[in-house]
Amino acid sequence: MKKFVWIDCETSGLNPETNQLLEVSVVITDSNLNELDHMTRLIKNPKINIDEFCYNLHTKNGLLKDIEFRGMSLDDAQQDIFWFLSQNLENATSPMCGSTIQFDRKFLDKYMPKLGKFFHYRNLDVSSIKILWSEFLGNAHFPKGEAHRGLPDIRESIDHFKQIKKKIEEKQNLKRNPNPFPG
Repeated sequence: MKKFVWIDCETSGLNPETNQLLEVSVVITDSNLNELDHMTRLIKNPKINIDEFCYNLHTKNGLLKDIEFRGMSLDDAQQDIFWFLSQNLENATSPMCGSTIQFDRKFLDKYMPKLGKFFHYRNLDVSSIKILWSEFLGNAHFPKGEAHRGLPDIRESIDHFKQIKKKIEEKQNLKRNPNPFPG
């Protein structure tokens, strides 16, 4: 069975050279986008460099408080996630899936290189697909939540991808049978 690994990172800013990972969440789905398993790890950084926007955002959404009580070291988080993935699928068989996934890949390559290398070099980026859809096939409504937390953000990306998949399947069915109700 083909599996996809969806990932979302919450960070202390936009720059992997100066900011850090705060939360890494993973969801594994089958090829029909049914969730098979998930996990989240919170990362406690002794010397966090957090910008004002992220500080306000992650205070409001509770991430900083959760890290205070349940955070672990970066190395332990990487080991846990790597073990979780290796128990569920072969190395380099899934693209890294998510929204604006190149952002997450940059942080993982910098701070969790073992995990970053686990994925196939390709990305399945829902954000790019939504842009293409809107640009070439007409506007579609993809509501954006305000959680800015790993699991809700991943599940939102999967939901958006399901909507896109359904619309593509509908268009393919129309092409195969342009007049489904003859006569």
